[in-house]
Amino acid sequence: MSFSFHPEAEEEFNKAITYYEEIEPGLGYDFALEVHSTIQRSVEYPKA
Repeated sequence: MSFSFHPEAEEEFNKAITYYEEIEPGLGYDFALEVHSTIQRSVEYPKA
């Protein structure tokens, strides 16, 4: 199983990353890692 973002959701996600990076360098990167990690767990264990 795989995933993809709806184009509008991907745009919003990228804006959130930029916003967090402006608050503190590296924070946007950490945010992106957590979101992708959560999505990956959902893909691996869809019934969890």
